[in-house]
Amino acid sequence: MICIIYGLIYLLNDNNVIIIDKSFDFKEFYSEYNRYYPNNKLPSKDFLQWFIGFFEGDGSFIMGQEARTIKIIQSMKDRNILEYIQSNLGMGNIGIHSNKNKTLYWSITNFKHKYLICLIFNGNLVLPMRLFIFIKFIAELNIDLLRNNLKIINIKEYVILPTLKDYWLSGFTDAEGCFTASILNNSPHAYRVRYILTQKHLCNKYVLEHILSLFNKAIGVKLGEVYPHYENNYWEIRINGYKNCNKILFYFDNFPLKTIKGDSLIAFKKVLNSIGKKEHLVPENRIILRELCKTINKSKAKVLK
Repeated sequence: MICIIYGLIYLLNDNNVIIIDKSFDFKEFYSEYNRYYPNNKLPSKDFLQWFIGFFEGDGSFIMGQEARTIKIIQSMKDRNILEYIQSNLGMGNIGIHSNKNKTLYWSITNFKHKYLICLIFNGNLVLPMRLFIFIKFIAELNIDLLRNNLKIINIKEYVILPTLKDYWLSGFTDAEGCFTASILNNSPHAYRVRYILTQKHLCNKYVLEHILSLFNKAIGVKLGEVYPHYENNYWEIRINGYKNCNKILFYFDNFPLKTIKGDSLIAFKKVLNSIGKKEHLVPENRIILRELCKTINKSKAKVLK
């Protein structure tokens, strides 16, 4: 269903989630950030778009009677991405989440900082499930704001759609996507290359379908499907094959990944380049390519600027 209200286009998906045709808007966040920290450099719009995509994949709104926390958990080898977030936002703490699982957290517990971070997300979320959890989180946060005689956050109960001209998909891929490549043994020339993006909950499926349609429209061909994952209630985009994977790389060239997946993408591109040159048909080269494929998704942490 499509509705036009106050000049804005509203869409309702199968779950009656309101989708607004608008771009990311950080005016309210920038205004409040400047008020609290007039001497600080503002986080860039590109970073905030990436941060929302990354958080929607890997972040959490934690609610409880005693405290409300905004948190991202990563492996210890990914500490640099947490420091990157902390540095750009100028807020948050990094600590050990689990020595056993070798994980770290970046978290926001400071009252003022929670308010500011929520202004980033308000009206800028893409995934319906994230929106529903966020609405509950803000409802509880607003009670705290009222108790402290502070201005509440007017919840914007809608989601927006990303484009191929913003950083959201880059951040979401850093959290939920992967590039895979393998040189197969069942044929002297067989290989498999894929870009995969996975998400849980049926209500989020249309976002994957939207992303795929963006690529289809930009390239002019149908690249793949959104498939049920082997785990229940999970869905994924699978873009297979040398030609199709090559066609989507323009986006990641324009909006680079920030995590160690960027190193995997570099190796992935090398594999594609070698396949394009037919080097995979030479037995000696297949051995080299097989070893290169093993490095994908096993990159060491890198320092981000």
